Order: sequence, then C-alpha cells, then structure tokens
Amino acid sequence: MIQWYTDTQTLVYGACCLIMIVTGVACAAFRWFHMCRPYDQEPSKYYPARPLVSVFFLCQLLNFPFLLRPSSPEAVAYTSTTELLVVSTFLTLILCRFFEHFRRITRQPLLSLCTLPVFVTAVWGILLTVAPSALSHTVTSVIRIALWVVSAAFDVFLFYLMLWIAGQISRYHKDRYSNHADFPYTFAKKVIWLPWILIVLRWVGVITCNRSLMAVMWILFSGLMLYYTIIILRPQKGTLAHVALENENKNADECEEDESDPSGDGRGYCEDGQVEMTTSGGTHADPQAQVPPRATSSSNPNSSPTSTLSKNSTPTLNPTASSTSTSDGGGDTLQGDTVATASQEDMLAADRDKAEAVRRRVIEIAQRRYLEPHLTRSDIVDCFKYGERTIAGNIITSYGFYDMINSLRLEHARRYAEAHPDETKESVAVSSGFKDRYSMRYAERKIQSHNPDILEGFEPEIG
Repeated sequence: MIQWYTDTQTLVYGACCLIMIVTGVACAAFRWFHMCRPYDQEPSKYYPARPLVSVFFLCQLLNFPFLLRPSSPEAVAYTSTTELLVVSTFLTLILCRFFEHFRRITRQPLLSLCTLPVFVTAVWGILLTVAPSALSHTVTSVIRIALWVVSAAFDVFLFYLMLWIAGQISRYHKDRYSNHADFPYTFAKKVIWLPWILIVLRWVGVITCNRSLMAVMWILFSGLMLYYTIIILRPQKGTLAHVALENENKNADECEEDESDPSGDGRGYCEDGQVEMTTSGGTHADPQAQVPPRATSSSNPNSSPTSTLSKNSTPTLNPTASSTSTSDGGGDTLQGDTVATASQEDMLAADRDKAEAVRRRVIEIAQRRYLEPHLTRSDIVDCFKYGERTIAGNIITSYGFYDMINSLRLEHARRYAEAHPDETKESVAVSSGFKDRYSMRYAERKIQSHNPDILEGFEPEIG
C-alpha cells in the first residue's frame, strides 16, 4: 500500500506533488468562500465560473496515489492520465461557462460527460491505493485509453472554443478602434492559448511518464493556480464585458424611444466633432452604451447599410381595389386601410431617408477625422443625436470601424507617397493618421479591399 521514500529523488517528486495538492485545496477553499463586496450579492452573475473553478482546484486531490506510491509505475501512469483529463475537461467547461458561449451544452451533456470520467478516475485511484492488485494490466490499459479518448475530445472542443474567443476579441477591437496599438485585449488574445500549453505538456507527461517532467509541471501549475486565484478575486466579467453589454443594450433601447436631444439645449451631440454629453448625475455617459449589438447590422460590408430597411417593407393594397366602395359602407373601411398603408409607407420612406442621411454623415465625419491616430468608434457615434446613435452604430458596424478609418488612411498614404516620393515610410504613416509605420503595415495586411462607399468623394489634403 504505502511505499516509503527510499531516496532523495523520490522525496523531491513527492514534495512537488504535495505542494500542488495543498495549493489546489487552499485555492479551492479561497475561491469558494471569498467574494469581494458588493459582488457577493449576486455571485452567479459576477462569478459565473466560480463552482467549476473551485472543483477544478479541488481535483488536485486525485493525485494522492502518487504520494503513497511514488515509485510505482502504475501510480505514475495513473497520475499523468488524471492530470490530462482534469485539465482538458475543466478548462473547457470553465471557459464555456465564463463566456456563456455554449450555455445549454455546458449545463447538460457536456457537464455529465465531464463528471463520469472524473468519477471513474477517482474510483481507479482508490483501488490503486487500497488494493493495487485488484485491477489487471489489461483493465488498467482499457481505462487509460478510454480517458485519453475523452481528453482528446475535450481538447478538440477547447481548440474550437479558443478560435471563437480569439475571433470575438478581434471583432471587438476592429469594431471600436482605428489603431491596433490601442487594442485593449491584445495581451488577452495571446494568453488565452495558455491552456493549450498546459495541455500539450500534460500529453507529453502521459506519453513519457517522466517523473522529473511531472515534478516541474506540478510546481509550475501550483504557481499558476495561485496567480489566477489572486487575479479573479474581483470579478473579471461583471465589471467589464457583462456590465458593459447590459448598459449597451439598455441605453440603446432608451435611444430608440428618445429621438430628440433629452436636454433640449443641443448639448447631446456635436457638429464639429467636439462632444459634451452628461447624465443626470453629472458624469459622462458611456458613449459605447449607445452602440447597438453587432447582430443587428448587415453582414455584407459592401452593401449599403440602409438597404436592410427595405426588407421590412409592409405589403400594400391593390390601388384599384382600394378605391372601390361597397354598397354596405365597406368602402369607408377600405379607404381607412389605404390611408393607414400609405402612412406606413411614408414612415418607412422617412426611416430610409434618415438612415441614408446618417450614413452619409458617418462617412463625412470619418473623412474629416481619420487623421486622428487614436480615433475610436465612440468619437464618431458621439457626434449624433441620441435618437440617431443606434443607426450610426449599425452603419459603422456594417462597414467595420477599423476597416473604414484605415481605408481612408491607406488612401491618404498612397497619394501622399506619390506626391512626396522622397519621404520615409515612417513620415508617410504619421502624416496619414497612423501612429507609426508598423500600424500602417498592420493595416495593409488586414485590409485587402476598400469599400467604394467609404472612398466616395474622398479628397485628402496632401501637404
């Protein structure tokens, strides 16, 4: 059952494993019982992945057979397989829960698929500790292969999830910023692949069953558990993306109801790019709160954003039938329907005209302010009345803010380079609104074609 540590090397391996187990239990307890105020009033909202993270940390207890039998090849094989399974399954579930990408799948079959192999692993560990001879080599091999298959399936799903998260970050950046140096989540886009580094190391441990490599990973993983426990003490979701999205949807709805300047003094919008916008409490309102979600926009960047309005047109009555009266007085009713239909058509036409006017003004403002190196989406949206910001946001989203502004900058750079052939790339980039030549090179790689609507009537002032 218990094999005592007979040499220094084995003692070091056991100490590393014990450090990881103790760290996991401590982090699990701290993660479960500690929540910052006032976020502890709604833990499911601000700490959505808290239960899964706590269980993930606590699962380090499954490595206890190695502590009792550090020299046993069976214990080494068990520990390497267990670590791979726990990392693959729980990291996938935690990311799904945090980003709420597959909420239904996470809560039902995927969660069940995770619970069963972890339970099997726990039973395997107990039998390996209490009765090592109870499981034959064949049975042990079958269990290991089955757990490998489950881990590989979760790894494939995790890879797809990572691609989705990276895509969401890129869309967020390109929809709000014109300079890639201003992207706030560039570091996050890199570190989201950290789980895959851990998984690759776990697979290496499974294949080699090298205790030295496992000991190094245990120390590394202990440090990562401590680090992430500290940085997630304050909610990373409730104070950032989740609250911002709620405010965005709430204020966008309010904008639809208020078509005029709420203050009545014209201070809610600007004519020359200068913004002065206050709330009732005297603080600056969130400009992004007025921008509608991406889902409401057109998916074709080369089509006019206002063309989507025509899809909602109301069918009209036959003009001949509409002017015909019946002997029982039905003509009055039919005439009323004709008037109502005409009124609806007028409203739709007015909406299309308004959207087209907003579209033209969006492009006009972009063509006027594209030389500002740190121009953001909110800088343009703030230049509209409250009732027009939703339309402006949809139009900007349909074009792509990053593509729209940097198409103008690249066209400026092309004409500037032609007029000043002796200028350096750095000088051309800065003169065209880019922060530096690296920003211009990044835009050239990302923008393959230019939307003709954006460059329509564009005449840059080349100094």
